[in-house]
Amino acid sequence: PALRDAGIMFRAKEMDVLGERQTVRDLDAITRALLHLADRTAWLTLLRGPWCGLDLADLWELCRVGHDRTIWELLQARVNQLSPRGQHVLARVLPALDEAIANRGRMPLRALVESLWISLGGPASLSGGERAAKLRDAETYLTLLEKIETCGEVDERRLEIEIANLHAQP
Repeated sequence: PALRDAGIMFRAKEMDVLGERQTVRDLDAITRALLHLADRTAWLTLLRGPWCGLDLADLWELCRVGHDRTIWELLQARVNQLSPRGQHVLARVLPALDEAIANRGRMPLRALVESLWISLGGPASLSGGERAAKLRDAETYLTLLEKIETCGEVDERRLEIEIANLHAQP
């Protein structure tokens, strides 16, 4: 970190764990939300992601009652109860989510996650001087999904272990 902060260029192997980077965490949330519609944490992370950015008041309105329903079900039922901004955001996001959910099990998981991420504007939301590195991180995560996927499913424990061992390219 000191070299990076000082602006000194360097190359190192297995130095940066990708699982700690926001791009990978966002893609992992998309993956978990698509694999398990009842994973509230993954769905709330997806809805707070840079491509959506629902504010906390809208998330509270969405989740304050209805603990026996999935976030996906609540999105369908309560979109009109959200703020005008929240409704505007969801008007753009819900069709992409709906298509991804309809395609679960019909296409490889990597393609499904990548397609949804692109449809939501994930690559466009990457900003800063390290945009190329963030895109490489995303590609590394998606390649990992492709490697460990079996028939559209992923062993979640294995995914956790693989992400923990995933490092940025030197």
